[in-house]
Amino acid sequence: MLVCSRMIDAGMLAAPGRTARSAHFRELVEQRVSSLDATGRAQLFGLLRLVAGSSAWARLTSDEIGLSDEEAGAASAWAIGALIDAAQKHKGAFR
Repeated sequence: MLVCSRMIDAGMLAAPGRTARSAHFRELVEQRVSSLDATGRAQLFGLLRLVAGSSAWARLTSDEIGLSDEEAGAASAWAIGALIDAAQKHKGAFR
């Protein structure tokens, strides 16, 4: 995971499924958090994409925290769920 993330950063590898992930998360936000206003939905989408596809997340979980790839994947899934749960409690944008 970490090697792939660094290769993507260096432009040596294209991020696989990027468009599909973006479409998935946009749909997820629209379906599960429709109570948020447009700004709130856009903010949540940005957070979800950051956690789901960020090389910074991979570096944090692998380098800084020392998680294995499997543990880092589980941490990403947990963070995405926690963000969605928190967003469902809001009515407007995050401020």
